[in-house]
Amino acid sequence: MFKFKKRKREEDIDKEAENDPFRDLNISLEELRRTGLDLVEYFVRNRGLSYVEVAEMLAERRAKRFAKKIPPNASPVRTELGDILGPVLISVDGESYHYLPIADVVVPKDEYLKVYQQRSQEELEELGEISGFVYERIIKEFKGKPITDVFIDAERDAYIVSYKELGGGKRHFITISYEQGRRIIEHLKVKASKYSEVLTTVSDAPQSGKIFYPELDLEIRIEFIPTPLGECASLRFLDVKGYFNTTLDELGYPEEVKQVLKEVSKKAQGMVFVGGPTGSGKSTMIKAVLLEVDPHKKVIRAVEDPVEVIVRGVSHVQVNPQTSFADAIRSFMRANPDVIFVGEVRDTETAVRFLEASMTGHLAFTTIHANNAIENIQRLLLKVLEGGVYKEKEVYKIIAGNLLASISTRLVKRKDGKGVVPLVEVFVPDPEDRRLLEEGDFLSLSERLRSKKKDLYSEGMKLVEKGILDKGEVEKFLVI
Repeated sequence: MFKFKKRKREEDIDKEAENDPFRDLNISLEELRRTGLDLVEYFVRNRGLSYVEVAEMLAERRAKRFAKKIPPNASPVRTELGDILGPVLISVDGESYHYLPIADVVVPKDEYLKVYQQRSQEELEELGEISGFVYERIIKEFKGKPITDVFIDAERDAYIVSYKELGGGKRHFITISYEQGRRIIEHLKVKASKYSEVLTTVSDAPQSGKIFYPELDLEIRIEFIPTPLGECASLRFLDVKGYFNTTLDELGYPEEVKQVLKEVSKKAQGMVFVGGPTGSGKSTMIKAVLLEVDPHKKVIRAVEDPVEVIVRGVSHVQVNPQTSFADAIRSFMRANPDVIFVGEVRDTETAVRFLEASMTGHLAFTTIHANNAIENIQRLLLKVLEGGVYKEKEVYKIIAGNLLASISTRLVKRKDGKGVVPLVEVFVPDPEDRRLLEEGDFLSLSERLRSKKKDLYSEGMKLVEKGILDKGEVEKFLVI
């Protein structure tokens, strides 16, 4: 049990100050942001302190001396507690505590929840019901923000709402009571059941669904995930207003990257891969290239899951239980398009159909989840070979003859904190590269890309040298 110490005499304090283990533990705001951790987790993970030591240090530094405890009979005072949306859990000897930076206190969780639940109940009463809480505090809060996903996760005695920043890591948003979190999940399931195949009676199996907020021009793709501690939910926000109209010049790519993409858009046939993690700008890049192709002059077909933002003049197909990626590609091929965009290569049949489309008079784009430009190629190769339709040497030859470009992209936070910067690796094969592709020598291809300083790390270091990015932020996204 974490116990609060009695105040010591001033002379004892002065004597101990000489050996104070926390005296030199200074940390800059820039360093803290670079780690992506909150203050408590930073000291625990990066400085090797225990949660007890961190609690004591924060109490001594922030509250003048030792941690204070809210009296059991104290009435909640908002001006004292401030807006307690970002508490940090501190678990000590089986007891949970919250460190509240505004109030400068460490309080037992049960006492914190009494205050929080009363405050939450007042808000719910003002909003009318749980749906109002979700709408005002989650949906409208994150609509239009630079995020990729919002997470509602169950813990043993609370629910945590967090989000993933565009170009950054996971961030804590709000801690709510377990009962309130459970009711929020139930509300989201009921709402998703109106627009998708989500079943409100199912809580022991994953479910995928969607929710519409027409008045906000917003669609939310939602995943319900059962865990031993309770159902969790992941939400992705999609702006459904208007058409995609962002050009390559507006996306902040280096001139060399823009030139490659514009040249690719003029080709009549071949394949282009764009790889990277979720939320790295893969589809955005391809849709900007489709605008360069000019949908008013070329027939363009796209299949996605989900269809997020529509490009005017492009026919978009949504994957569903009756229509797979491979089904859509087969249909496209019969309709004689000029350009095909496959949202993602997830399975063998899709990989084979995509490969065949690229060598039969079509310009074919796809996104792939891989670490770098060369691994994009290897991932497609493995998917094709799993089907047994083509032999390994045949696939090498097809890729060598039809690959226009393989690209890997990341969105990295600017050093000055003003948004993100696209970090892009572009592999455009020259004659020697095509020879190596035909031989399946991917190690040599990677070495050649690095020697030309065209790999992700080298591109990132160029931006570090210009003072745009922090080296730690660049390395966080790379496998080196």
